[in-house]
Amino acid sequence: MEEANANGENKALTEEKLEVKVVDASSVQKKEKESDAFQGLTKEELMMYASDPSWVRIRWFLFILFWIIWTGMLAAAVVIIVMAPKCPSPDPKEWWQKGPVYTADLSTFKDGNPTTFKDFEAELDYLVDTGVPAIYLPNILKGPGLVSGEYGVSDYRDVKQELGSLADWTSLVEATKARDIKVIVDMLPLYTSEQHAWFELFTAGTEKQDFYSGATTGAAGNPLLKLDNPAVVTELQAVIQFWLDKGVDGFNLVGYEGLQPAVGDANYNLVLKLRELTDKAGEEQGSDKILVCLGEKGTGLGALLPLYGGAVDENHEGELFHLVAAQPASFNEAGAASTAGGILAFVTQLNNTKPINAWTLLSLSSTDLYEEYPDAVAMLGSLLPATPVIKAGNELGMSGGMLDTAMQKNQTTADSEGASSHYGVYRALAELRHQKTVLFGSIEVTEIDGCVVLSRVKKGNPGYVFVFNMQNADQTLDLSAKVPNIADNIRIMVSSLASEDQYRKPDPEAVKTFPADAVELKAGQAVIFTFVPQF
Repeated sequence: MEEANANGENKALTEEKLEVKVVDASSVQKKEKESDAFQGLTKEELMMYASDPSWVRIRWFLFILFWIIWTGMLAAAVVIIVMAPKCPSPDPKEWWQKGPVYTADLSTFKDGNPTTFKDFEAELDYLVDTGVPAIYLPNILKGPGLVSGEYGVSDYRDVKQELGSLADWTSLVEATKARDIKVIVDMLPLYTSEQHAWFELFTAGTEKQDFYSGATTGAAGNPLLKLDNPAVVTELQAVIQFWLDKGVDGFNLVGYEGLQPAVGDANYNLVLKLRELTDKAGEEQGSDKILVCLGEKGTGLGALLPLYGGAVDENHEGELFHLVAAQPASFNEAGAASTAGGILAFVTQLNNTKPINAWTLLSLSSTDLYEEYPDAVAMLGSLLPATPVIKAGNELGMSGGMLDTAMQKNQTTADSEGASSHYGVYRALAELRHQKTVLFGSIEVTEIDGCVVLSRVKKGNPGYVFVFNMQNADQTLDLSAKVPNIADNIRIMVSSLASEDQYRKPDPEAVKTFPADAVELKAGQAVIFTFVPQF
């Protein structure tokens, strides 16, 4: 029996498994530390504090304090926004400030031949593609032909028969309105021709005895109207209203370029009366109707400044004319050949001599530089804070004031096929006129090694710099030190064409980007570069 018990115990001992564990001392210490660490409050303990009156008061205090601070910060932000100085909004620019204005003398428009209203209507799509927002049609009123470049009017309410009828005119204007092209025409408020019905009655001694002053003007001997007669002013107002109703957007008052109207005189008072009509029509139709004085070739801007009529408001409008135009014969006050220094002086005068806020018209194709450097002159005009006036054919690099239809076809075809042409250069410049930098940006002009350098910049917009090498040799210029806000690298936007480049496709391997301190230009080359301004 004892033997059996002994055997059972031995069996139990032999069947029992022995386990041996090796414990790392560091792990033991870690567990001990974890057991000693703060384990947080239990739910029961938290509930004790939740109902404690002192903790309830603290929570409400912190809650209310948070919202007081948040509300105060919000109020402070609103006050800062309201009281902070406002950034001035850019002055609004109207259609007559963007330009260009395209001059189309229908007596010689196509290949030097007369063009009717109907024929000209067929050219409107071409003008739209060219980037023309406004056209100026001189000498359309019924009257005798030119005498030494001057003409009169025989009927203020009719058009020249060789151009068409009033019905044709209406059709043309409707077509321009459909394309959002504005129309400016001549108006002759100072005199009529001897064939006008008023003058015939005057000479007959029956009526209109107080309509004429008895004096004449110019080589044509046109009789001068008596503008201090209210009846004459009333008639002229009716004429302006007639053409406003016929869709005209602007009037070039012929003859005023030689006047300096003073406050209170007859010439001044007439323009004020006509201005009232155009302003009213503009408000009613939702688009400005304007008075313009385009001047003559050789007319400097300084001689036309009185035509603005005193102070000019922030919308660039004086009390008399909206726009007056300079047509310099040369970028040189002495009348000598244009130079880089002359262009520098011209741009400086443009900025400094005109009335504050005044906007001007510029016809630069009249200058001596245009024949040799049409692209360069067009580039300069496109970047100035003024509305360019161009003549038909200028978009093709021509200066004659007429449209050469063969050249028009060649250049428009080349442009559509990606080849170079003066027309392509002009189209790029027309688009540039709508950029905020050009309309609102600052302007700087300087001369570097005989080259004209003009820059335009505006924060948040691309910068542009025009460089014109007027030297007979290639140049490498450092623009980095003299052009404000210029970037380290600048890229060609548009370049003038040498005669051998016409109708060629641009070389895709040609260098387009230059470091600002090493800009390369060929002799006679003009380029507009674009860059990201650094402020």
